[in-house]
Amino acid sequence: MKPTNITQWNVTYQKQLKGDWMASASYIGNKTSHLWLGYDMTPPPRWRDPDIGHHRPPPAVPGQARGWALIGNLLMLDDGANANYNGLLLSLQHRFNHGFTLLSNYTWSHCLSDGDSVGNLRQGYYQIQNNRNADYGNCNYDVTQIFNTRLFTSARLWGKASPQVLGNWQFAPILRATSGMAINVGSGADNSGSGILRS
Repeated sequence: MKPTNITQWNVTYQKQLKGDWMASASYIGNKTSHLWLGYDMTPPPRWRDPDIGHHRPPPAVPGQARGWALIGNLLMLDDGANANYNGLLLSLQHRFNHGFTLLSNYTWSHCLSDGDSVGNLRQGYYQIQNNRNADYGNCNYDVTQIFNTRLFTSARLWGKASPQVLGNWQFAPILRATSGMAINVGSGADNSGSGILRS
């Protein structure tokens, strides 16, 4: 088994603007190679049901043992899965001056992989066990757009009646907005003929 390898790279350009403003743009990327995922060596055989037109495991026959039914899952580790991430980060910052500072950033990114490792290697991951490329697509945790902004401001108010209460105040709201993650809509039929009910 090969160890999982992660390669990262990035490049950033910053520009100082007038009035204590600074803007930056960054490209961030990484690639994960030899990601470990479970591989089922004994997937159910394909059998086409003439009534519904879908592949599924052959029906059980009472009193007759079938060879495929006598063998449980034989799992092995597959170290051939891959993942990649590419993102653009735009940032705008106003340094603390005139009583406030502002930091805003926007990220557009995309993550693609053969599969996401969840730490459980005791089950088959792939829809088609001998074709990991059929699972290549968006990562389960892929969030394409992220926006964050933070404003920090402070001032001094000297109250005659109660300086302990009105002496200082700070205001620091944080706003975060993201796009949603993809969802899988299942049809309830084994369209891939893998014995797993997926879309």
